[in-house]
Amino acid sequence: MKANNPIRIVMSASLLPLGILVLTSCGRRTPEQTKEQCVRNMERVWSTAASYALEHKMSGDALCAPRLMPDYFKEGRPPKCPLGDTDYAPFTLIAGPRCPHRPDVHTGVRMPDDAKWGLPK
Repeated sequence: MKANNPIRIVMSASLLPLGILVLTSCGRRTPEQTKEQCVRNMERVWSTAASYALEHKMSGDALCAPRLMPDYFKEGRPPKCPLGDTDYAPFTLIAGPRCPHRPDVHTGVRMPDDAKWGLPK
């Protein structure tokens, strides 16, 4: 039987913390990346709600609840803010969705073109 090489044991022990650090930081996002993802998700939800409203002949001030239109999303459910598991609350097409976790920070959502159909010019 071959004895363990002390250099190999020391090297393995010294690389273990580095490996743990790399693995734990891989899934983390910066606050700016989180905001960008949330804004993209809200734009998707808003655009989907506009399509839903057009199909169902809803007005621009009608209330749209993203959780009630899962079939309109590729994943079978509406996207959520990356900060949590809370659905975007119901909203009107005129106002658009708001982030349930950081509405003061996750801003900048642009109204999709297909949501402008019911608005006065």
